[in-house]
Amino acid sequence: MEVKEFDEKQFVSDELLSIAKQDFGVEVSVFAEDDDNIYDPKGKARHARPFKPAILIE
Repeated sequence: MEVKEFDEKQFVSDELLSIAKQDFGVEVSVFAEDDDNIYDPKGKARHARPFKPAILIE
């Protein structure tokens, strides 16, 4: 099976931002594991896997 490059952060950002804002009126922040400014006060990022993001709801 041939796999093309896939930007998971961009996909999640595009899809979640529109759904969250439109349906729920909330702001969403999406971070990649190598971002410098990650907000992760509960350490959930360590549980993330490809195509299974860690989610923190405040």
